[in-house]
Amino acid sequence: MKISTVALFFQYFIYIALCQAGRDFYKILGVPRSANLNQIKKAYRKLAKELHPDKHQDDKIAHEKFQDISAAYEVLSNQEKRRLYDKGEGPMVEPTVQPVVQAEASGAQDELKDDAVRLEIARAQEAKPCEQQNEGSPVESTVQPVVQAEESGAKADGGRLESRKEVMFGATWTAAHVSTLPPWLQENEFVLNGHRPPLFSFFDCFLSIFQIHSETGNIWSHLIAFYVMYLLTQWHMSSTSFNLELKIPFLPYFISALGCLGFSVVFHTLVCHSEWVSHLFRKLDHCGIAILITGSTISWLYYLFYCHSWLYVFYAVLCMSLGVRSAIQTIKGDLSTAHHRFTRSLVFILNGLSAVIPCLHYRYMYGIPEELMHSIHLLVIMAFFYITGALIYSCRVPERLMPGKFDTWFQSHQIFHVFVFIALVFFYRSLVFIAEYRLSTPC
Repeated sequence: MKISTVALFFQYFIYIALCQAGRDFYKILGVPRSANLNQIKKAYRKLAKELHPDKHQDDKIAHEKFQDISAAYEVLSNQEKRRLYDKGEGPMVEPTVQPVVQAEASGAQDELKDDAVRLEIARAQEAKPCEQQNEGSPVESTVQPVVQAEESGAKADGGRLESRKEVMFGATWTAAHVSTLPPWLQENEFVLNGHRPPLFSFFDCFLSIFQIHSETGNIWSHLIAFYVMYLLTQWHMSSTSFNLELKIPFLPYFISALGCLGFSVVFHTLVCHSEWVSHLFRKLDHCGIAILITGSTISWLYYLFYCHSWLYVFYAVLCMSLGVRSAIQTIKGDLSTAHHRFTRSLVFILNGLSAVIPCLHYRYMYGIPEELMHSIHLLVIMAFFYITGALIYSCRVPERLMPGKFDTWFQSHQIFHVFVFIALVFFYRSLVFIAEYRLSTPC
């Protein structure tokens, strides 16, 4: 079977997951379920315009100007601030006012200083003709030291500001502290710094894949895993060493694994877009976990009950029913939020452990030959990584023990992602062993 068939199955599963997880999608847009793509696009633009009346670019420019003006205002002395207040151009300040830039994140002060310095340089260049005529003006006394400091700093710094733009790939956002984020973005209160603010732009969200922030490890861990699984799927389905009996039953496993990893990458990329986009793709991410458990179990049960098709059909239908039920249970209501991560993990663990029932049934009815024990041992190792990763994710270790020390790398969610990929590899080996045994042993 060609890889295009696998892609077709994968797209079909994505469509089913979208219908399950985004049941209220049509309701939010206000269009019927029979609407075509153009009607959906038109409704989406209308909804976006209602939610954000101003243009996104204008809103970002206004926000950047506000930050520049605020930063420039804070570097002025109290005497200059009072002079601005007397003219009606600034707020009233007390003599004991401290700069607002004293944030918990040490990088925030540097960012505001850089913005303030740029603004003062621009003002100084515009005010040069006026300065020559009014040499004793208070503006010159304030701007000139800042300009001199910037020029001397630029020489000593070697162009740090320009290199920063190159490193950030033209980023239009500044990393934020968890306390400044809206509630729907406060996923983990033990990860303090390096968060992306609400971007309201799909382009900026996907551009942030190549930038360093609190979700970088979560995105790349499953993005690399997705690419490896895609290569494994392509190699397995196109290999001449396997016949159709070793290809077709593997499809549910490959499709569910690619779907789970793909949903995870998209969710962690778009989680900072907006509230409703974050909630939608969070539900898709949870739905992908249920699809992975169901698809993997169906592939393994096919070879376990290879000689007993009626038992396979019974347990396959039961497994799919449990998968759909667990997906609905986790994406419904508040159970999909971050505060219910332990309950959600418990639901998925119990769903995965339900595969023990057909194994016990087979052992009681027919016994388990020694040739199958190696495949079962690999399944036990797979279950260990799945359960351990889910518990680490639920307990949020190690960032719970040292808040702020794992803001970028080695968070519990990243460890969970790595354990999921390791478990997928062990399951593939287990599936290969039981498939080779069944095809070499007559019923």
